[in-house]
Amino acid sequence: PWEGASFLGTTDVDHDADIDKEPVMSRHEALYLMDGFKWAFPDIKLSIKDGISTIAGVRPVLSSGKRDPSQESREHVVWKDKGLVTVTGGKLTTFRTLASDTLNAAKPFMRVKKSPMLHIPLFDQTPCPCTCPYHDLATDVWKRLWGRYGTEALALVKNAKSEDLTQIPKTAYLWAELSHEAAQGQVRTLQDLLMRRVRIGLILPFDGQEHFKRIKQLCQPALGWDDHHFEQEIARYREFWQTAHRVPV
Repeated sequence: PWEGASFLGTTDVDHDADIDKEPVMSRHEALYLMDGFKWAFPDIKLSIKDGISTIAGVRPVLSSGKRDPSQESREHVVWKDKGLVTVTGGKLTTFRTLASDTLNAAKPFMRVKKSPMLHIPLFDQTPCPCTCPYHDLATDVWKRLWGRYGTEALALVKNAKSEDLTQIPKTAYLWAELSHEAAQGQVRTLQDLLMRRVRIGLILPFDGQEHFKRIKQLCQPALGWDDHHFEQEIARYREFWQTAHRVPV
């Protein structure tokens, strides 16, 4: 389960394409994932055409240069060079240790001398929904907002219209999150908004195009784009989605 959809992955192959271009899932990788799905869930009738979108990325791996990429180490390394701290390798499940090692390496160059604490809880407990300015929000919705935005969730809810505190169909996101990110997320492009600040461009069919009108109404004031600029952003976003995120059927 991921952001209101189901996420299937991953592959692990060498990336031979131009490193300056957006990585794209190949049809071979898509078929490989579907074969794995069919092996794990033989009773579920699912084909590659049922996919909504794809996403690919380049993982920094410490390589010996001699082994298959899936066999390489997933450990991380931190280097220090005259105040420049560089970290590479690692994986999502070891993020806290990676972050701690990086902060410890940077500590000599910072005024803060306190070491990061690995033994204390990483997140504060979610406050009671009664602290929310809009008490009608379901507890699980409030918990998700607090987990994603922290104390900013209070402002997000307080500044939203009641009709925007409803979920975007087929997602876990609220409409109010779009306007909040447009105002606070340093959004530069529509791609920034729909693929990075929120993820609806990946979890809605056909890049979320059925909601463009409402997205424009919600976000245009905060973004300061005139109608022509907004239409250009939609065209660029759709071209990018077709190039990098469509399912390679």
